Amino acid sequence: MDDTERTPLRKWVLALIAILFLPMTANAVVIEITGQGSADGTWDVTTIYGPFGALAQTLTAQVWWGSESLASVFAYDAMQSGLQGNPYFSFALDEGGPGVTPSPVSIFCEGPCLAEARSGFDEYETFAVADRVARLPEPDTLSLLWAGLAMIGWCGSPKRQQA
Repeated sequence: MDDTERTPLRKWVLALIAILFLPMTANAVVIEITGQGSADGTWDVTTIYGPFGALAQTLTAQVWWGSESLASVFAYDAMQSGLQGNPYFSFALDEGGPGVTPSPVSIFCEGPCLAEARSGFDEYETFAVADRVARLPEPDTLSLLWAGLAMIGWCGSPKRQQA
């Protein structure tokens, strides 16, 4: 094998190593919220991109809408779990006043700190959204093991009787 044949192979090996070992950015994380009453549970936090005005129905339906403290808990836990992009966790709408366009009030993480932010109603931003993850009961492993062994024994027994 000459050098020209090895070069593409080396590129593929290096690309594979880079994919496997370089840190990846997360656009979604699963977090566990505790001590927050009805918001306690497992949540899948993802991001959406667009202007607040177009996403208002989705953003105002978030569990943290109306609560700055709950938005802070979600933002902190999501960032600690690896959510990237510093999305806005919008929790209120500042109506401003006569002749003023309303602006969403949000919490976002910048490094280790939480900060309050205001963005324009029609500005494109990255916002966080969360869906509750339903807990699925795990099957009883021992009963599955016994059922599998019984099935193997039952399937093997007619063959022994024919011999």
